[in-house]
Amino acid sequence: MFNKKFAVLLAILMLSSFCVGLVKADTTVIPTVSPSPSPTATPNPTPTPAPTVDPDNVTTTIENSTYNGELSSQIQSINPNGQPIMQPTFNYTIVSLVFANAVSCGVNASGGHWTATQDSAGQITVYPDELGVYEVHFQVLYDRVVNQTIMLYIYSGESNQPRTIPLQIYNSGFTLDLELTIDVLPSYPSASEIAEAQNAANQQMMNQMNSSYQESLAKSEDRSNTANIISVGAVAGVVICGVIILLVVRHQRHEDNRINNLNLNGFGRGRE
Repeated sequence: MFNKKFAVLLAILMLSSFCVGLVKADTTVIPTVSPSPSPTATPNPTPTPAPTVDPDNVTTTIENSTYNGELSSQIQSINPNGQPIMQPTFNYTIVSLVFANAVSCGVNASGGHWTATQDSAGQITVYPDELGVYEVHFQVLYDRVVNQTIMLYIYSGESNQPRTIPLQIYNSGFTLDLELTIDVLPSYPSASEIAEAQNAANQQMMNQMNSSYQESLAKSEDRSNTANIISVGAVAGVVICGVIILLVVRHQRHEDNRINNLNLNGFGRGRE
C-alpha cells in the first residue's frame, strides 16, 4: 500500500516538474538584435570655384637698372613682323591700349575724324567718328627697361565683347601701328519685321492666286459663251436645213400631184 502511494506521489511530482519546464520554455524571452543602419556616404562639400583670370591684368616686370638718360631712345616696335596690325571693324569702333605706368604716352591717327583720351598711368583710348581707313600710331616711354604684356582691345559695332590682342615688350618704350578699316554695321531684321514681311508675302501670293483664278474663270466663261453661241448656231442651221428640206419635199409633192392630175385629165404624161 505504501509503495503504491509513493509511486503515485512520485508520478505527480514528475508530471508537475515537466509542466513547469514547459511553461518556462514558453515564457523565455529571446533577445533581438536590431540591424545597424547601412553606412551612408558623406557628401563632399561644395567645391570652391577656381579663381577667374582678370582679362585686364597687365603683367609687368621692371628691371632694377636706373634711368641713365639713354634708355628712352631704346624704343621697340611691337608690330608682328614689322607690319601694322590690320583690323576690319564696323562703325561705333573703340580702340583701347592698356599698359603699365609710363613716363609719357601719345597717339596719332590719320584718316577721318577721331578723338582720344590718354593717361600715362596705363591707358590710351581712340574713338574714330567716321567710316573709312584709319592709321593709328601709339608710342609709350618708360624711364627703365620694362618686361610686360600689353593688351590691345578693339570694340567693333555694338558688341560689348572686344577683340583682345596681347603683345609682349622688353624695353624702355614701344610703338604700335594699327590700321582700321571701318565699314557700315550690317543690320538684320527683327522677329516682328520678319513676321510682317512674311505676312505681306503671303498676302501678295494670295492676291496673285486670286487674280489668276479670276482670269481663268473669265476665260472659261468666254469659252463657254463661244461654245454656246456655236451650239445655238449649229442647232439653228440644222433647223433651217430641215425646214428647207421639208419645204422642198412639199413643193415637189405638190408639183407631182399637179402633173398627175393633168395626166389623168388627158393633158399630159404623168411622172413615173
